[in-house]
Amino acid sequence: MLNQLLRSSESNSRFRLSQDSIFKSCLCFMFILCVFTFWHCEKTNSPIMIDYENISDIDRPLKLKGIQSAYEMARRIKLRNTIPELIITSPANRAVHTAIIFARLFEFPLNKIIIEEGLYATEEDYILKLIKKTDNSVSSLMIFGHNPELTNFANIFVKDAIDNISTSGIVSLVFDIDKWKDISKKKLISELFDFPKKNLQVESL
Repeated sequence: MLNQLLRSSESNSRFRLSQDSIFKSCLCFMFILCVFTFWHCEKTNSPIMIDYENISDIDRPLKLKGIQSAYEMARRIKLRNTIPELIITSPANRAVHTAIIFARLFEFPLNKIIIEEGLYATEEDYILKLIKKTDNSVSSLMIFGHNPELTNFANIFVKDAIDNISTSGIVSLVFDIDKWKDISKKKLISELFDFPKKNLQVESL
């Protein structure tokens, strides 16, 4: 089923990633992080915390800060004109909500978002296998998943290790390849690490 959906994105050509001419023959893999955490509810009279106390992690919603961060990072990607051709998300409520926010700002069809059950509480090997079986008609891919798996996965490829990708943090990787199955650190030609508070940190220097 997943392979059929991956191939169906071929007709969605108006969402192709716009790159400089040097990258026109390259495939780009970009992924977005929606942090996977277990919430610990303290004793409180707040009806909101009481409501979430007995809800499983996979069903818990984004906090207001997470929603705001998702809008901010989606705008940054849109300004860079790096709209993905394909969006795949973990089934966790927070990840799906984040993916929908990005898709709306990208004007990406919501019915084209793929929910991949295996992205919840997974391992780096699973993410790599998922990417490698992507149809080669797709030149840009965005994945919404969780920590620590995505941070560990990013560190397989990036030059300088990332301690932690924060909520709605972005790692963009561009590979000089013709087929997704060929992605490797040796084929990486461009990388970008961005996160909601990055501009604030630069301004404070």
